[in-house]
Amino acid sequence: MTWRSHRNRTRIALLVIAVAALSISVESCNSANRAKEEPRDVVNQFVEALDSGSIGTAASLTSYPNGADTEMRRLFDGMRPGTATFDVTQFIPLDPAKAFFTMKVDWHLGAGADWDYRVQGTVRKLGTGWRVSWDPSVLMPGLGHSRTARLVRVPAKPQLVLDVHDKPLMQEYEVYDVRLDPKAARNPAAAAAALAAAIAPVAPAITEQRLLNELATARGASISAVRLRERDYESLKPKPQTIPGVTAVKRPRLLPVRKEIHSPVLDGLNEVWQHNRETAGGWMVQVVNTTGAVVQEPAVFPGMPTPPVKSTLDSAMQAAAQAAVEVAATPAEVVVLRPSNGAVVAVAQNDAADRQGPLALNGLYSAGGALDLFAGGAAGAKKVRLQDVATRELMTTINNLGIGVDLAIPGVHGITGAIPGMHLSEPIRMIAGGTGVQVTPFGMALAAATIERGTVPMPMISYWRPGSPDKPIGKIAPAVLDQLRAVMRESSAKDLGGSGIQGYAATAGDDQWFLGRRGDLAFAVHISHADVPGRAKSAALRLLGGA
Repeated sequence: MTWRSHRNRTRIALLVIAVAALSISVESCNSANRAKEEPRDVVNQFVEALDSGSIGTAASLTSYPNGADTEMRRLFDGMRPGTATFDVTQFIPLDPAKAFFTMKVDWHLGAGADWDYRVQGTVRKLGTGWRVSWDPSVLMPGLGHSRTARLVRVPAKPQLVLDVHDKPLMQEYEVYDVRLDPKAARNPAAAAAALAAAIAPVAPAITEQRLLNELATARGASISAVRLRERDYESLKPKPQTIPGVTAVKRPRLLPVRKEIHSPVLDGLNEVWQHNRETAGGWMVQVVNTTGAVVQEPAVFPGMPTPPVKSTLDSAMQAAAQAAVEVAATPAEVVVLRPSNGAVVAVAQNDAADRQGPLALNGLYSAGGALDLFAGGAAGAKKVRLQDVATRELMTTINNLGIGVDLAIPGVHGITGAIPGMHLSEPIRMIAGGTGVQVTPFGMALAAATIERGTVPMPMISYWRPGSPDKPIGKIAPAVLDQLRAVMRESSAKDLGGSGIQGYAATAGDDQWFLGRRGDLAFAVHISHADVPGRAKSAALRLLGGA
């Protein structure tokens, strides 16, 4: 060994000793710092993770990470859509292996529903380091013993739906939903026959054939055969649920006060009513056990009282509209609007139409001869012949009357029509031999109301919630309006006697239209495949008491 190599080895040994000494010194320093700071740091990290929604991170800082992760997720899932913030309010070291902390929790549960409380916990020094002692009550009082919490909406107290004269139109009743499940029935056809016979005393319209048709359409799924008010259901003997495959579940439901009142817009009023209840409703926090049973309710926010829904429907006019559509055995619809404010006064359709859906609101039919009315308005204003009116000009006039306009109306799922070339969102269905213009009874009534008012009124089924168009509607020239009104006035002199109705009758193949107005009422009647001439006009006279 040379002197140089010996010296090098000596230097290396000294360097190793120095590094080791430094490491021991740093480690000793860090250990002292961790002993002093780590409990507070762990608590802060735990609370920050909760506040940011990092459940996995928060759980990893506890003494039982897997269990904490599971219970935290159950709690936060159950409390949705509520959100919470967490803050450390106090930290107290107790001894070298234990510290105490308190935490403030603020929940935002909805509009006007804020709930706050304080919880406490401990942090201990374990073999793995400092960890928050896991107990579900560190998140919310009352938890533990496999309990969790859930947030429950509390709807506002149900109120009435009133008609335009402040008379009760709809209210909540207990209703039995009677369902037929073909898979549970030993013989679906026999079950349908037995069910139709059982409910015949209170629901004669629900026939065996109707149930069989609905079962065929459902393709093996269960169907809602009928919904019966509690009084009607209790009067049945034997009860429908004794039939194999039939069940009956009772639940509250908004229904007309007068059973004979029915209209496609009643479902829309139900939506408005439900929206009001939910908007004004409150929130409730429930602590539940493993079976879902409520153990306690630590927070209840009852919400605000709600006034009745003031609808625009006129009960008497609705009854008259229903009587008017009964003149036809084929699908027939009537829509009545108030031009001055867009109020929907009545919407009715007969059983034949009901079987095809809400045709009064979204049944697209050929405009047919009604186009002559609109073209006549444009022609008279320009002093030209009817056949000289340009197609584009005719389409613009129709659109300015409200037909083909996209309207967003709270509670009304309807369309006004479809016009070729106007780039509207409704599908355009071309009618053989026609112009391609299609219109709904609702759209035709809107046109009649516009002729009376001079501008398109924004329809509504509940006051203070009018519809709105997807884009600005063009204005109708005064000369066009004058001519449209003149055509209706002159046409009305024929066969309408002293009814006071000004209207226009038209056909579209076998279908019939009648547009009318009287005072502050405008309406449209449509009858599909009318069996005799003048059927729509007869319905109009019956609507306004002329027959």
